[in-house]
Amino acid sequence: MRGVLESKPRSSDHPAMQRFAARPRPARIVETVAEVFETQENDIRNGHGTIERQVVAWLGCYESMARLGSIAAVLRLRSMSRVSALIATCDRDLGKDPMLRIVVDRCIDLLRRELVRVPAMHRESYPAITLHPG
Repeated sequence: MRGVLESKPRSSDHPAMQRFAARPRPARIVETVAEVFETQENDIRNGHGTIERQVVAWLGCYESMARLGSIAAVLRLRSMSRVSALIATCDRDLGKDPMLRIVVDRCIDLLRRELVRVPAMHRESYPAITLHPG
């Protein structure tokens, strides 16, 4: 039976909430970026063209796997294309600026440090198990 089960590819028909359960929410990303850049969350949300907003958009896309609309909402943007532009700018700058890479790595470390518990429906069978994101 094991051979039969392992011979078939795993199904990817799982809801996004289950696939990305350990991913940080965009609002949590704003908190973390504000902490690392030593600024206020409202300054990030209300700023225009700042590096902090680029980092939030980039982390929201690649670390949180959030939809562009969710990232736009947390950054108080009306346009999802603006979010795409922020992500592209951050991608370009990450390739050129080693200090920016260090800051983004620090944000990722802080975001991944939080543990995510197994959902309640599984706790009866496995009470002591926790998952480490990433």
